[in-house]
Amino acid sequence: MSISSMTGFARAEGRKDTSSWTWEIKSVNAKGLDVRCRLPNGFESLEKPLRDRAAKRLKRGNVSAALNLRRQEGVAGVRVNHAVLEELLATLPEIRKRVADAREPSLDGLLALRGVVEPVEEDLNDEARKALEAEILNDLDTALNALGAMRDEEGARLAETLQARLDDIAGLCAEAEKLSVMQPDALRQRLKTQVQQLHLRL
Repeated sequence: MSISSMTGFARAEGRKDTSSWTWEIKSVNAKGLDVRCRLPNGFESLEKPLRDRAAKRLKRGNVSAALNLRRQEGVAGVRVNHAVLEELLATLPEIRKRVADAREPSLDGLLALRGVVEPVEEDLNDEARKALEAEILNDLDTALNALGAMRDEEGARLAETLQARLDDIAGLCAEAEKLSVMQPDALRQRLKTQVQQLHLRL
């Protein structure tokens, strides 16, 4: 008897260059297959391959899959946040009114203020993104296979328990059948004994 459970949990981790990630997948009982996914911003394109892979490995269950992605972005350069700089410059006249001996701000002093200069993060090019997504999907397969194996193992234990119960029922049915066959003979013998006892009394 082949039975697969619908409950289970699996986790898989991976790393490539400056990125690391974790897949967490869990499933509970359901009539059909319902896959829900939580993906980080910018990686919504992984939803379809996730659903396709889940449908191929799992037939039933309410499945929740979550991808946690961590990236250590490279810095391609810096840029001046002009909105913040203009806001600071606009406050200078008010500061001069309040502080009579205030010095004129220097350029390096302004640029050193928080928020004026921002790092520009290096984004992934198409080739690097495709390679990263391929690695992430490989670990998705690992997590799905682990989840499927866990469900199969639990299903095997359930099948063993069910088979033991079926064997017990089959044994009881066989015993009942024997008793039903023996019952007329037992009844006949009991009547014969009763008749003999009556003759003895007479």
